[in-house]
Amino acid sequence: MAQYQLVLEKAINTDSETVPKPRSGHRCVTDGVFLYSFGGFNPNNTYDKLFNRNIWCFHLSSKRWYIVFTDSYAFGSAPTCVASSVMVLHKGWFIVFGGSGYPFGMKNSNKVFECDPKEQRWHHLSVMPELGNIAPTPGYGQGVVMGPDECMFIFGGTKGLVYNNDLYKFDFKERRWELIACSNPPSARYRHEMASIEGGFAVIGGYGFNGACPLDKLPVYSYADCSWREVKCERDPDHGFPKPRRAHSCVKFEDNVYVCGGFDEEFGDTIYDDIWRLNVKTFSWTKIPQALPHPTYFHSAAVTSEGCMYVFGGIEWIGEDENKRTNNMLKMWLVIPPLEKLCWQALCDTIPQDRRLNTNKLGSLGCPKYLLASYDAQFLVGLENDEI
Repeated sequence: MAQYQLVLEKAINTDSETVPKPRSGHRCVTDGVFLYSFGGFNPNNTYDKLFNRNIWCFHLSSKRWYIVFTDSYAFGSAPTCVASSVMVLHKGWFIVFGGSGYPFGMKNSNKVFECDPKEQRWHHLSVMPELGNIAPTPGYGQGVVMGPDECMFIFGGTKGLVYNNDLYKFDFKERRWELIACSNPPSARYRHEMASIEGGFAVIGGYGFNGACPLDKLPVYSYADCSWREVKCERDPDHGFPKPRRAHSCVKFEDNVYVCGGFDEEFGDTIYDDIWRLNVKTFSWTKIPQALPHPTYFHSAAVTSEGCMYVFGGIEWIGEDENKRTNNMLKMWLVIPPLEKLCWQALCDTIPQDRRLNTNKLGSLGCPKYLLASYDAQFLVGLENDEI
């Protein structure tokens, strides 16, 4: 597989009930062994399954979906507002904040939850009601980034009709919120993305009172002096700048941010299928010579430490003013893939669905231990194939 070649990863599950239903507004992260998807919404599901509260994991080597079985909903310590929340993977734990539930846009969350997929239990990170420890307004569509000193930064969001441009910091050690007051904040928005840069983070896109936010200039926050500035980007010599958009996906690998798809009402309800690369050292845009199979928005993406990007779900435009939610999984290498990984994947692809690799024998033949461990990870206790 070459760099920037986009392929459809077809799951090997034979039963449609053992794969996640089509969805939008979910979030994805990856640890390089699994891609995890949490939350999302599908109005075509039955009432009790409008919102997807399960954690699904896609085993990258075997291309098989599993459910991470968690038992915390009975105790009220799991997220119930799961559409357009934010999620990060921090030290092997899922961290989920915000989101909306039913009725959508009216029942919103400002709680922080964490889940260890190996422990298979959600925990609500409660905060002490001390002076100044005030959580953000309940809402959805925020942006998130992990900052220094075990802190998570949350910016923007909406509660349905009103957008905000508040910046909050959550300290995991102290379990404490802090509203960061600074001059000249960016315009209020939701369904933007945030990417770490040296000494701070950048806010990319979103939608606010004036429509979709442009991408020729980006708001950048500095940790050192708690200040915002606007950075003017360099255009692609042939394609200019990406169009304003929201509900796009965004991943960062090395010094580049990759933006896929998105949506903008201001140009006749335009849904995008383009893929752009932003160098965060030079803030220069480059359009990738590849596109999504269909214009897509409200999807989610994640990238492995080796540079393989996965794009899952979302709302696709399929022509004739018709949209549909999807559960397709797309894969794109952002670098030339390592030969070792290509050989390993070729081996895994030859294994029949009802058979299992003998990793002990492969180990004795010199197969790298990390590859064998990643293969065996799918057989851990707690992964189920049945829809809950």
